[in-house]
Amino acid sequence: MKFAGILLSVLAGASPVFAATGLELPGPDGSLTLSVSLKENRAGYTLQRGQTPLLQWAPLGIVLNETNSGENVSSLELLAKTGTQEKTFPVNGVHATGKVSFVEYNVGGLQKGQTLRVRVFNDGVAFRYEFPEGTGGHVKAESTGFGVPEEAVLWTQDGKSALGPSEGVFKPVLLSAIKQKNAVRSTPILAALPGGDFLFFQEAGSFGIGWSGIKLTVKSGDPLRTVYYHDPKGFHFPDKSTHTPWRVVLAARDLNTLVNSDIVQSLVPAPDATLFPNGPATDWIKPGRSTWSWWSTTRADYRDQIKFADLAGELGYEYHLIDEGWEQWQNRNTSADKWTLLRQVVEHAAKKNVKIWVWKRWNQISNTGNDWAQMKDFFDKLKATGVVGIKIDFMDSQSQSRIRFYDAVLRHAAARKLMINFHGANTPSGEEHTWPNGLTREGIFGLEQNIWGAIGAEHYCALPFTRLVAGSADFTPGYFGHDPKRLDNASWTLQLAALIVYTSPIQHIVSPPGDLRAAAPAATPQREVLKSLPAVWDETRVLPGAEVGKFAPFARRKNDVWFVGILNGRDQRETTLKLDFLSPGKKYNAIIITDEISKNDAWKVATREVKATDSVNLTLRSSGGAVLRLTPAD
Repeated sequence: MKFAGILLSVLAGASPVFAATGLELPGPDGSLTLSVSLKENRAGYTLQRGQTPLLQWAPLGIVLNETNSGENVSSLELLAKTGTQEKTFPVNGVHATGKVSFVEYNVGGLQKGQTLRVRVFNDGVAFRYEFPEGTGGHVKAESTGFGVPEEAVLWTQDGKSALGPSEGVFKPVLLSAIKQKNAVRSTPILAALPGGDFLFFQEAGSFGIGWSGIKLTVKSGDPLRTVYYHDPKGFHFPDKSTHTPWRVVLAARDLNTLVNSDIVQSLVPAPDATLFPNGPATDWIKPGRSTWSWWSTTRADYRDQIKFADLAGELGYEYHLIDEGWEQWQNRNTSADKWTLLRQVVEHAAKKNVKIWVWKRWNQISNTGNDWAQMKDFFDKLKATGVVGIKIDFMDSQSQSRIRFYDAVLRHAAARKLMINFHGANTPSGEEHTWPNGLTREGIFGLEQNIWGAIGAEHYCALPFTRLVAGSADFTPGYFGHDPKRLDNASWTLQLAALIVYTSPIQHIVSPPGDLRAAAPAATPQREVLKSLPAVWDETRVLPGAEVGKFAPFARRKNDVWFVGILNGRDQRETTLKLDFLSPGKKYNAIIITDEISKNDAWKVATREVKATDSVNLTLRSSGGAVLRLTPAD
C-alpha cells in the first residue's frame, strides 16, 4: 500500500487556452463555483453555492519585487483544467482515512508570469500563487482578500496573545460591528452565514518553502485581508521556491462536514517514504495518552516524575511528559547530573511500560550553524537516554525565520525517530500530515490558562468548530480535582468529555495521582473509561443539535467501541441523546457519566445495556457535559 496517497485523475483533455475578463471554475458536483474576474483591471474572485453567494468579490495578488501581480491585469486565461480527481490517505486524528475529490484549474494572466492554481472541492476551495523557478526576490505584501458578507458572525481569537502564540479566546462578533482599522486576527477564522452555511479560513502548506505565515485583518466594509504580521516589512524567499502556501476556504453546510474536512491534509506533500515508510502508521510514531505534572505543580521535581510515571503505568498510558525544570536537576550527594537523572526516570518508567517526553525552550536550540548542529547535538543526547519525544516551547511567531525553525525541528527529529509537540506555537497548516512525527501542538487557549485567568463555557464549546478544525491541539484537559481556580466552574464530566471531543494524537491528562485515584478509583466504571480512551479515532460524528459556542455533542468510534463526549455551554440544558449511530440489531454495554448538578467537582456514574433504537435523557449543568462508552455486549 502506498501511504503517499492514491490519486485518480481523469483529464478533461487538452483545454484550449483562452482569454476572458471572468472565468467560472466549478467543483466536482457543481455545487460550489469559484469565479475569477477583473474589476478595473484588478484580479479578484467570488464564491457561490448554486445561485447563493458565499463570498463577495475580493482582490487577488502578491506584491513580488515591487509588482502586485493582481493589478493592471488585462485578461485572464484558463491554462489548464482536470476532470474530477479523488485522493485518499491515512490520517491520525479525526478519522482513519481522509478522502477528497476536486477539480483543478490553472489560471494565467497575472503580472510577471504568475499563475493561480485553484482546486475546487464539494466542501471548499483552495488556491495558491505560482511563479517560474528562479524568480526569487522580495515579497512585500499579499493582497488576497476574503469577501465575507457583512451579516456574518465571525468566531475569532481575541486578545493580544492570539497574535503571538495564537492563544486567544474564541468569541463571536458580527463583522459589521468591527469598526477599528486593521483589526488583526489569527487564523483560523470561522464565519457563520445567515443562511446556515459555515466558512472557515485557514492556510495550508506554510512550511518547507521558505514562506511566512499569515494573519487576517478584519474590518466592517472591507474583505478580510491577508497580512504577514510577523514579517511586516516583507521577506526574501529563495529562487527554488515556485509557489506560495495555499489559501483555504472550507464551505460547509453543517458542522459535521466542517469537522470531518480533509481538504488541508490533501493539499500538503505526502510523508517522505524513507523517513515514514508507513506514513502516520510508521512503527516509531505512537499516538497515546500521557500524564503530566507541571499543570498541578508548576515545576518538574525529580520525585514527582516517578509518581506520575507510576500513575501512567497504572492507567495503561503510553507516556509521561517531564516539563520545564528538569535541566536544573542535580544530586548534591552524588555526581549524577541532569542526563544521568533523566536516564534514571526513563529506566524507571520503562518498567511500567511508559515512555518519556521532555520539554525544551526553542531558543536554546535555535542556532542555525552547521545545519542546526546545536539542535542535532541536543536531540542526540536525548535519544541516548531513551527519551522518545520533545515538547518545544515559546516560538510565539510565524515569521519566515521561525517557520524555518519548525522545519528543522521536524526534519532532524524524524531522522532520530523522535516525536514532537510544539507549544507557544502558531496554528497548524497541515504539518502533521507531511511530518507525522509532529503529533500535536498548542496554538490554543488551553486549560493551563485557568492557572492565571479563566476559559469560559463559550470557548470550550467553540473550540471543536474553530481551532480544532485546523488540526490537532494540545489543550491538556482532564482535571478531576477540587481546586475551584483550576476547575473554574467546568464540571469533571466536561473535563472528561474534552478528552474525547478535542483531537490530539497525544493527550496530556493534567490531574495529579491523588485526585485522579479519588475521582476514579480502581475497578470503577469511570476508571475503565479513563483507561480505554483512544488518542486517535476511526470515525467522528457531530451529533444533532450542535451549536458553536453553546453545545458540542460528538460520537467517536475506535474499532467497534463508541465514545460520546458532550460539552455544554453557559446554560443548564435538558437533552435527549439518540443512539442511532450504533450498529442496528446489536446490544451494547454502556457506561454513562453525567453531571452532579449541585456541584461541579463530582459526577454520577451508571451502567446499562442499550441498542441503536434507545435514547438517553441527560441534564447538563452550566459548563457541564456527559460521557458515554458503548462497547458491544458480545
